[in-house]
Amino acid sequence: MTIGRSSGPYLDAKETELAKAKRVHQIAKELGVTSKAIVQKCQDESVPGIVNHMSTVKVGLIQTIHEWFSEDHSVTTAVESTAKVDLTKARSARRRKPDPTESAVTETVAETVAETVAETV
Repeated sequence: MTIGRSSGPYLDAKETELAKAKRVHQIAKELGVTSKAIVQKCQDESVPGIVNHMSTVKVGLIQTIHEWFSEDHSVTTAVESTAKVDLTKARSARRRKPDPTESAVTETVAETVAETVAETV
């Protein structure tokens, strides 16, 4: 008797299918685009089952999405019935890490302003 998830070569069909599938947000992160862009393209192409960033995408559709959002359009096996994706609009903005020197400068400026205000009063 096994408790919990089965392991090894004895995975059932649902577990192996889920192991190959990914979520929309995972694919978006790989491609550097927004989840909304992928969901919108799938809805424009009438792909069933893709409604939000947590929707599961099967392996075949993952390859198609990679082709839709790739910059190299020389190899196209995916059928595209709508306009090509504008990658400049679909790209997600990179998040900047806060620069520690900027916060130090801001604190110094705030201290200087406070000192100046205190001196004039």
